[in-house]
Amino acid sequence: MQHYEVRYCTHCASALAWIELQEDGGAKQRLRCPACGWTHWNNPTPVLAAIVELDGKILLARNALWKDRFFGLITGFMEAGETPEEGIAREVLEETGLEVLSATLVDVSDFQRKNQVLIAYHVLARGQVRLSPELSEYQLVEPAQAQAWNTGTGKAFQKWLRAQGYEPVVFDRYARLVAEAEAAGEHGAITVQPPAPPPGPSGVQGTAALPSGEGGMSDRRDMGDDVGAVAQEVDAKGLRCPQPILRAKKALAGLQSGQLLRVLATDAGSLQDFAAFAKQTGNALVAQHTDAEGTHHFVLRRR
Repeated sequence: MQHYEVRYCTHCASALAWIELQEDGGAKQRLRCPACGWTHWNNPTPVLAAIVELDGKILLARNALWKDRFFGLITGFMEAGETPEEGIAREVLEETGLEVLSATLVDVSDFQRKNQVLIAYHVLARGQVRLSPELSEYQLVEPAQAQAWNTGTGKAFQKWLRAQGYEPVVFDRYARLVAEAEAAGEHGAITVQPPAPPPGPSGVQGTAALPSGEGGMSDRRDMGDDVGAVAQEVDAKGLRCPQPILRAKKALAGLQSGQLLRVLATDAGSLQDFAAFAKQTGNALVAQHTDAEGTHHFVLRRR
């Protein structure tokens, strides 16, 4: 699956090409440089995630860019020269201002949608929460009342909660988004409201961004509005403007009036592009959402 577009050699700047060569496991086609032989291996990126425990409660934070009120784990990328344990302690300090006292490995899993390996820790922390500009707010949740999402780091969170003797309520963030679109029956963009956390200390306003692997987005295609299920999905992740719009336009041309099309895109300009496209063409934008991995989800109804 394509997540970003690599076009040129980092050594000599020549245009890359798909070239098949013999490797240890046999013939393999990869992006390679025809001039100097450099290979883009596209290895998965390690992403760190922290189940932060502060005074017996779990800290969940909200990305400042998210339109829905979803709260997730603290995540971040490793830096060169640090161990995973050092990296997660640094991330927690940078994002929340908390000092990590201990870090215990919970889970290592693949997140192929973003070509990542998720390394999740349970960390004991102390101090006063001071959110970074990437995070908008936080919540402190009793483990017994915590709810978890069904993808990405949500799986590690579920695993840790069950190890503590708690069976969490698991929700599908994207399904709730589309369900709201069904209930509203409107043409405007709808944001999802995941299950409200239990009463307790609420975070002060700040700002927070959680890197990848943090959402509860679903790849299900059986969700739609009152006219029926999503008829087709277009994966335009990694493509730049105007490609997501062009692919959506082509797909819509093959649908019947009232059918739904879901488009996945990562280009930042697609947020404005799809709103303008819907207005100009009369195809209704019935739902829109950006997940924690930075993928924009659009649901269009064919006019």
